[in-house]
Amino acid sequence: MKNLFHVGIALFLLGIFALDLNTPLGFADGVLYVIPVLLALRGNDERLTLNVALLGAVLVLAGQYLSPPGNDQMTPVLFNRSVAFLAIWATAWLGILGARKDRHLRNMIETVNEGVITINDEGRILEFNPAAERTFGYRAAEIQGKNVKLLMPDPYSSAHDGYLKRYRETGEARVIGFVRELTGVRKNGAIFPLELTLSEMRRGRKRLFTGLVRDIEDRRRTERELQRNAARLELAQHIAGLGFYETDWGTGETYWSDEIYRIYDLDNTGGKPDFELIVARIHPEDRPKVLEAIERSRKTGGIYDDKHRLITRAGEIRHVHVRGGPHPDPASGERKLFGTIMDITDRERQIQTIARYHDIVDATDELMMFIDCDYVYRAVNTAFLKSAKKSREEVIGRTVCEIMGKDFFMGMAKAEIDRCLQGESLHIQHWMKSFDAGEIFLDIHFNPSMGSSGSIDGVVINARDETERKNFEVALENAKVQAETANRTRAQFLASMSHELHTPLTAIIGYSEMLRDQAEEDGRTQTIPDLENIRKAGVHLLTLIDNILDTASLEAGQITLYPRRFKLREMLDEAGSAAQASITEHGNSFALEIAPDVDTMTTDPFRLRQCLIHLLDNAAKFTSRGEIRLGVRAVQRHDKWLEFSVSDTGSGMTAEQLQGLFKAAPPQNGQANTGVNGPGLGLVIVHGLVKLMGGEIRVTSEAGKGSCFTISLPAY
Repeated sequence: MKNLFHVGIALFLLGIFALDLNTPLGFADGVLYVIPVLLALRGNDERLTLNVALLGAVLVLAGQYLSPPGNDQMTPVLFNRSVAFLAIWATAWLGILGARKDRHLRNMIETVNEGVITINDEGRILEFNPAAERTFGYRAAEIQGKNVKLLMPDPYSSAHDGYLKRYRETGEARVIGFVRELTGVRKNGAIFPLELTLSEMRRGRKRLFTGLVRDIEDRRRTERELQRNAARLELAQHIAGLGFYETDWGTGETYWSDEIYRIYDLDNTGGKPDFELIVARIHPEDRPKVLEAIERSRKTGGIYDDKHRLITRAGEIRHVHVRGGPHPDPASGERKLFGTIMDITDRERQIQTIARYHDIVDATDELMMFIDCDYVYRAVNTAFLKSAKKSREEVIGRTVCEIMGKDFFMGMAKAEIDRCLQGESLHIQHWMKSFDAGEIFLDIHFNPSMGSSGSIDGVVINARDETERKNFEVALENAKVQAETANRTRAQFLASMSHELHTPLTAIIGYSEMLRDQAEEDGRTQTIPDLENIRKAGVHLLTLIDNILDTASLEAGQITLYPRRFKLREMLDEAGSAAQASITEHGNSFALEIAPDVDTMTTDPFRLRQCLIHLLDNAAKFTSRGEIRLGVRAVQRHDKWLEFSVSDTGSGMTAEQLQGLFKAAPPQNGQANTGVNGPGLGLVIVHGLVKLMGGEIRVTSEAGKGSCFTISLPAY
């Protein structure tokens, strides 16, 4: 395509030359040589332009010789051809110089870091340099000719055309010539901050606007990061209680951070920082030494480091740590006083608290010590020193092996300390030889100690002498064993004696019944009551012996349960029938109440019936012409349970009488309602059997109104 353009220009020159040869004066044709030069200039090719100009000039001169004028036309022809010659070269050089200037300007626009966008007065984009392409993500070819509001988010986008229209009508410039911070929108839809400088220029009658666009997203990010860093620094100073100050010794001008206001309780609502305000807050007793240290630092150039007290407006005493000295200002080079002030009030209070704790630890009877990772004593309390019969200087800095002996260290202490150094807390109880060669029983706690770096730096041990308690426990255990042995012996004796008495009593009851029946047949009515009394006494004594046997078996743990599933109605009828005689003996009525949802249960039916009979007999014994009720109902706990209740309207019990109700003891002070026979063994047996069956028994009673015993057992 380029070669074709060159050939066309050459042919055009030859055509002009042919015309030139047929023109007498040569002026018009000479001027025509300028046209190829202009065409070459539009190709932006300097070499081509110069070649065309050179060829045109040569052809102008050649025309002079190939078509010479007459003598009368020589002067005007030479003048015309000279003008044509100069016009060719002037056009070429002016065009080249202009092209170079435009090219330089274009290169500047193409290489500048800021985006350059030119629009017409209708908002259409005319020029869009590479920096603008990088900024907005559009290629120049795809954005040129489109409305510049495409690069703006709302509300700027929707209002832009109105801005241009108002400017065209009024000429009032609101943004031209000013630097503004706005937001733009990239091709991918991302909105970003930008800086815009807008200028106006004219090309003939056309009005153009050029915008210089700078992407300030990185700058904004840097500003935000600086703001965050400043906020972090301020927060860190606040958390650490650390303030910074700077004072010009020559002018007295002072700067300090906001934390100084808080530490010294100064008003930061107005006025300039003044070093004298800090001096005024210093405790009067500490002020002279502080001023002396600062003055000495100013004269010698050394660092001053001081701790002192200050007094707030409310009279509170605070402690601060001040460190500073003269340093050259980084900007001016002048020597100024730079320093930091840290609020150490909490630290000082902690030190005082630790001192109090040290006094408390030193006053305790427990042996307390701190041993480092090399098994060296680093701290011990007075109780340890008294026990070891050594001074603090003799212990601190020496190893456990040296103080306690190799046998103790290798036998027990080293292994426990090593476990604790691995992070394990230990609690052991151990007999060991004391420093005076006796034996003591120690209750010892090993706990790892965490250092400031967060790692374990030793072991804290506290040991309590529990020898007296241990000896008491041993004596108590021996007494318990002896008591249990005695109880088992008693239980075995009672069981043996009960069996020995059971046989003859059974015979006595049997013979009395036979004699009573014989007396009734013979009509000897006067002997029947005596024989009946003999039988009742035998039954009473046999019941008592059975109760004693059951009590002994319970205490000896010799009762075995035989649980099975059974019908409750049958068992309850049997219990009621067995207790019927004792119930009706005192004119009482009996009622059996079974809930509809109660049918069967799984337990030992013999032992459950035994418990109910004991409770019914107990109720009958202390109720006269009243009512006795036996009831059963289902209750829901974590699973299904059954409650058996025996209630009466008898004499009832007081709160004092309820105490020890289920313990085997003889009645005292007329206490009545404690059992079926003898020394309250019936209720003792019931209590033991219910516990054996996995249940519980409780009682409610009121003197003069009756009692209610309730047995709760799992249904399955």
